[in-house]
Amino acid sequence: MCSKGSLKRVNGKRDGKPLKCFYETKVNLYWTISPLKMELLSRDPQIYQIYDILTDGKIQILEKLVKHSLQRSTVKDAKRSGINAKKIVSTRTSVG
Repeated sequence: MCSKGSLKRVNGKRDGKPLKCFYETKVNLYWTISPLKMELLSRDPQIYQIYDILTDGKIQILEKLVKHSLQRSTVKDAKRSGINAKKIVSTRTSVG
């Protein structure tokens, strides 16, 4: 995890090479004035974690925009047949 005061990696190595945190400023001109704080989690496959990309205000706006279209997850009810053979469950319905 990147430490708050700096971009040095606090813990961990992979394949003997230290992983690192950095500011991305080159891909998009906007990032020159507001760089992305990124951490390389894995070299193969390449996996990055991006920090602080959405503000709390933007998260609230996104939640309001999609809240009306969210619905409970359903699974097929083995005891019933037909198009309405679904039931709402309180357990996880996907893997991963």
